[in-house]
Amino acid sequence: PTPTVQPPPPDPADDVVQLIGGGAVPDPPAGVDIAGCNIESDARLRPDVPPPFGAASPSALQVWLTLEEPIPAERTLDYHILVALDADGSQATGRPVGEGYINPDIGQDVGAGYILHPDGSADLYLYIWSPATGGWQEVEDAETIVQATFNEGKSAVVLSFDREKLAQAIESVAGFHPDLSAARGRIGVIASSQAEAAIVDFCPNRP
Repeated sequence: PTPTVQPPPPDPADDVVQLIGGGAVPDPPAGVDIAGCNIESDARLRPDVPPPFGAASPSALQVWLTLEEPIPAERTLDYHILVALDADGSQATGRPVGEGYINPDIGQDVGAGYILHPDGSADLYLYIWSPATGGWQEVEDAETIVQATFNEGKSAVVLSFDREKLAQAIESVAGFHPDLSAARGRIGVIASSQAEAAIVDFCPNRP
């Protein structure tokens, strides 16, 4: 018989918090509360769990999430989908553990994201941690390495990294060749505006 793949555990509902301070948000706007993702509670990526739409790609490292409610078509907030990757599963490389809100348990080698603005425009970015400078180095041609794809209703999103190009970029900036099969990470949704304090849901939740 064909073996069945068990999905990773779902993300708890109603666990949206303030980005600064971590206080609970009792009535968050739609499109922030994560329903599930392909990252286990210990931050291990699950490449064997295909995205909720489309198909798995052997040449891509895919990180995805689904939402309890879709991102609204009419909105006043910026919705920021962000991914932190520990590209080799080692806390000894990357942004030091605990320096960022998203990485209390991983050495963050890669930061990537897609920001969807109220007017429909969007920004895609990719950064790699440089141990030589102790800071982030922006990858100018981010779209050649990572792409963000939403389903039709914007209730799910997949960030797909070209494995070969990502490994080359990490080696060029960070000075080591990553073992992406050991990758760990975290994905999140941040909603904010100039008038509204940032709120967030991470998958998996921070320890």
